[in-house]
Amino acid sequence: MDIQRVHQTISFMLDEDRKLAIQQTLEQLAGMLGNLQSQPNLPQFQTQAVSLRDQLAEKMHQLEGQVTPALAARIAELGSQEYFSPALSEEIEYEMQRNAMAPAVIAAKVNDLKTKRKDLLGRLESLRSAMDYFHVAESDLQPGDADIVFLVPRSLFNGHLEELTKELSEINGIIRVFSEAVTGGPEPVEVRRISSSTPTFFFHIRAETIEVIGRTVTWLITTLKGILDLRKLRQEAEKVLGKEEDLKAMFDKKIEERIDDAVKKRTQEILEGYRNGDTGRRNELGVALDLAQKKLLVRIERGMSVEVRVVLPEVSSGQQTEIYTKLLDVSHNLEIPAIEGPPILKLPSSNN
Repeated sequence: MDIQRVHQTISFMLDEDRKLAIQQTLEQLAGMLGNLQSQPNLPQFQTQAVSLRDQLAEKMHQLEGQVTPALAARIAELGSQEYFSPALSEEIEYEMQRNAMAPAVIAAKVNDLKTKRKDLLGRLESLRSAMDYFHVAESDLQPGDADIVFLVPRSLFNGHLEELTKELSEINGIIRVFSEAVTGGPEPVEVRRISSSTPTFFFHIRAETIEVIGRTVTWLITTLKGILDLRKLRQEAEKVLGKEEDLKAMFDKKIEERIDDAVKKRTQEILEGYRNGDTGRRNELGVALDLAQKKLLVRIERGMSVEVRVVLPEVSSGQQTEIYTKLLDVSHNLEIPAIEGPPILKLPSSNN
């Protein structure tokens, strides 16, 4: 994670915490539990403590609704996930149920969480202030702007520049195929930013193209999860029947059929809005889209991740606002699954 993304993540955490008054509610709950500890028989203290607990749970779920999968991963990378997810309120609810007759235990637990979270917020605020002092920008996106981000794992290019160059050429080709299918012609791909020891590339293209690529990646992720389920079934069958070639061939065929069906269905959906009336080119694009999706799928299985970044326009402008709202929805659904075990899909070449 580069320093700009650290700044963006920290700013989100601090700003949302203030907007939702999460720490404030946690401190109020800790204070009320302290009152309940000293006077456990007062019903109003019990009622207010439960009410504050429920308010905290609601605020944590509101926060969760604002967090994209990519942002959740960055929050976890900062070691802060416990304090910025419903896990915090769920832990408190569990303690209140388990120690209902021991208010001192509950009060001590919540007070500990409050203190640790307050310390974390203070450290995050200091870090943001330091980055602001050195003019580290929170984001390079302006209102009504979007880009698409590709993280290329080193396993795809083995740390070699020549192989990385080939990967970038493949990504460029994939983007251009989608671009032509969406806009009627391939558009130039602007490199916004490059960062991280794991190469991460920020590309600017039309919002409509980003949306179609993003939704296609989501579609492919669903397909990949089904393939991983098939792999588990094959592994279970091998435990009973052994690693027989017929068994492997049967599952490999099923996996190939599932990929082909999913890819062709998505290609048909994309080409429904194809703007160029050239039937021959439309058919060629269908083949190219099938291949582009397979290339994306096997790279996602090998650790490539795709993220959509978007900032909504400041002023509503009809169709423009609609496309950016769609992009926001895409960004909240782009969750790359954790892949365990060796890859089972083969990387197709450009000629396949």
